[in-house]
Amino acid sequence: MNNLQKYKGIYLTNSNNFIVRIRKDGKLTSFGCFNSLREAKAVYDREYIILHEHMLKRKIHKKYKKLIKIANESFIEKNKLLKEYALKLRQQKYREAHREDRKLYVKEHATEYCMYANKRRAAKINASKDWGELNQFIIEEAYKLSRLRSDLTGIEWQVDHIIPLIHPKVCGLHVGINLQVITAIENLNKRNKFEVN
Repeated sequence: MNNLQKYKGIYLTNSNNFIVRIRKDGKLTSFGCFNSLREAKAVYDREYIILHEHMLKRKIHKKYKKLIKIANESFIEKNKLLKEYALKLRQQKYREAHREDRKLYVKEHATEYCMYANKRRAAKINASKDWGELNQFIIEEAYKLSRLRSDLTGIEWQVDHIIPLIHPKVCGLHVGINLQVITAIENLNKRNKFEVN
């Protein structure tokens, strides 16, 4: 009998019947002859599951393990995001709770804040050089003088760079000899202007 394989495990005979054959442990087992393909498929599926139950369980177990691994990885990723979000919330609550204390501290230490802010800005554009302790002392004294003048006169005084740090023609340095203490109005009017003599 010359059988033509129609589907996996289902063969079409010369008399237009379908034979179901399943191979297990190297042996080919037949499960009858059927008139319709639908019946043959149903029998094939049922018998295949019965004969290969142990193998299917292993496949399902492997798939289940993969799914668990994927689920755990996504849970860990979500957990990281949740931890980051919780940390940001805690930081925000802390900032809000201590906002007034921070403002008071900044106001009391405004000289140091201005000095470090300008030093950082200058370092960003590579205009700051370490000229030693004397230079650092002069810079600190300039900022203290601006604070003292502001407190005594009631007019805001600022530390200005004589030669601007950012200018198309020149580049000044954030060093003691390039600083002057002038009023805030003069400093705002001057901006980064510089006349080359």
